Amino acid sequence: AISFGMDGTKEIGAENWIDMLPLENGSHRSAKVRVPKASYEPDASKDSFDKAGFRNRLEATVTACREMGKSSLWMQVPMSRASLIEDMNEFGLRFHHVNGDDVILNVWLKDSESKIPEFATHNVGVGAVVVNSRNEILCVREL
Repeated sequence: AISFGMDGTKEIGAENWIDMLPLENGSHRSAKVRVPKASYEPDASKDSFDKAGFRNRLEATVTACREMGKSSLWMQVPMSRASLIEDMNEFGLRFHHVNGDDVILNVWLKDSESKIPEFATHNVGVGAVVVNSRNEILCVREL
C-alpha cells in the first residue's frame, strides 16, 4: 500500500518493505540494489539474497519501485551471485556493463521508451582545438 508522507513524498506500506531488497536512491529518479558477495552463510534465512527467496523479493522490489515512480532499477551483481541473474531476466533486467567482477543490469520502469543510454566503450577528451589561416586543425588530446 502506498501513502503520502507529511512532505508529500510517497511511502510504501511496511508490509511491502519486509519483502523488498535493500535499495539506494540513484540519479534521475532511479533505484539501485547492490548485491553483496556470497558469504556462504550456513543459515540461508540470514541471507537476503539467498537463491530460494530471491525471486519473490525481486518481484516485490520491482513492484514497489514502479509504485514509487522510479524511472529505472539498477542491479550490481558480483560474480559469486551470478545464479541470481536468471531470475532478473524474468523481470526485464538486461545487461548494461561489467565493472571488474560485478555485472550491472537495469530495467526501465516507465511506460515509455527507455532513456537509458548504451554504455560507453571509448572516451576521447580534447583539451584544445586550434584552426589556422589555412583551415588546418590541431587537436590536443588529454591522456
